This record gives sequence, structure tokens and C-alpha cells, in this order.
Amino acid sequence: MRRLGALRLLLASAACALAPAAFAATPAPAPGTAASSVAENAEPPSPGYREAFVAFKSKDYARALGALDKLLQADPKNARALVLKGRALTAQGKTPLALDTIKQGLLLQPTLAAGHRALGDLYFQQRDYAAARLSYLEAQRSGDADQDVALLVVYCDIGLKQLGEAERIFVTFNSFDAKAPAYYFAKAALAQVAGRSAETAQALQDAILIYGDQVFAQYARDYFFLFASKP
Repeated sequence: MRRLGALRLLLASAACALAPAAFAATPAPAPGTAASSVAENAEPPSPGYREAFVAFKSKDYARALGALDKLLQADPKNARALVLKGRALTAQGKTPLALDTIKQGLLLQPTLAAGHRALGDLYFQQRDYAAARLSYLEAQRSGDADQDVALLVVYCDIGLKQLGEAERIFVTFNSFDAKAPAYYFAKAALAQVAGRSAETAQALQDAILIYGDQVFAQYARDYFFLFASKP
């Protein structure tokens, strides 16, 4: 009970701190995004790719890049390897190089959903919501049906002040999804924009109670980044 009370206090404080003025906030240091868990629509990966992917997920980006460079020396047209390299470079803050690398992968495989999603993540971290939205929609057209992508589109619509579009997508979310709290984070975001702080706090509280600390933290990064105020 003590832990639950602390969580409620934390969520309520966070919701109150996110004033509607943050809607037009300037960039804060970009966090990682929930989209880092994107599934890749291709044949089973090679051992070299698996090594790089494990290193990437472990946040050992230098090792991931080393493994990917070896893989790309043997197969320069490996689109998935290029996209993962771009994601690792993004994590290191090497944005221009990351952008070029992801785009190289998409030139080789234009329907690679993971590539469009990675490109969307990069643009999202730059707060270029228009470009991010287009990339996420392209990921959906390329076969990524993950509700996380739809949530990111909602965030982009909020960032662009296209609230009608955000509401239209929100009504398609499933509040009983067993794996992803997209419904609750979208509900919280829309309530936050409208200045309904109690509804925001309740939606965030529901998310953490239903899905647990770890999943909540993963999704909270994008949510709080969207509303981050000037440092």
C-alpha cells in the first residue's frame, strides 16, 4: 500500500507539472523510444546480425556497430544491418550519419517496416513531428501493425496540434490489450493537452498498475519527452 501511494503521488505530481504550455516546448535531450522494440519484417537473421542486435539491446552500441561493420563488409546491401546501424548511431547522438545510414537501408529495401519506424524515431527525437508521422504511417503501410506505431502517430498529431486526427486514432485502441498500454498513454496525452490533469494522472496510474513498472517506464519516455518543457 505504501508503494501504491507513492506511485499515485508521483503520477499526480508529474501530471500537474506538465502544463499545457509545454505543448509548444523546445527540444529536451531525446530519450530512447518505445519503438526500439520494433519487429523486423524479413527472413531469420544471421548469427552476425543476432550478435549486433543483442549488443544493441544491451546498449553496448560500440560492440553493435563493430559487429554491423563486419556484416556490412561482407554484404554491403544488407538493408536490415544498415537500419540497425542507423539506430545504434542515433543512440550515440550521431544524428546526421544515422539519418543517412537508415535512408541507405530503405533505398535497398523500401518496404522494410523497421527502417521506416527507425526513421520515424529519429525524426521524433528531433521533434520533427510532420516527418516522423509520415515515416510511422509508411511503417504501417509496410506491415507494422504494432499498436505502438499508432500511439506514436497520436503523439505526432498532438505535436502538430492535429487533435481531431489524434482522437480519431485513439478510438481504435484497445483498453484491454494484454501487452501494450497504448490506450492509456494516448488517453493521458489527450487529457493533458485539454488540461484535464486528474484524468491524465488516472490514465497513467492505470497504465502502471495494469502493466507494471518496467513496461510503464518504457512507454513513459516518449510520453514525457513529448511534453517536456524547456530545460
